[in-house]
Amino acid sequence: MSHQEIGKILSRIVSARKDSPIAVFADDPDHRHLRSVFGATTGTKREINAGSDAFVGIFHQRQDRQAVRAKLKLAERTMRARK
Repeated sequence: MSHQEIGKILSRIVSARKDSPIAVFADDPDHRHLRSVFGATTGTKREINAGSDAFVGIFHQRQDRQAVRAKLKLAERTMRARK
């Protein structure tokens, strides 16, 4: 998946089931957007388990949307500050 704005990521999370969540990473080389991918794939699980510093979290539709939005915004601000 490509790097995306928070609104696009949230639209993916709203439809993501708990057994098929969305994982978010803050590793855009241009420090502009977050990256969202399917969280239940082997590759994503491996990246998370490897302790990626860019890992923001794993999200699904049953989580509080305001809390998720706040976490994504904080991650984006933190990523941009590293630039």
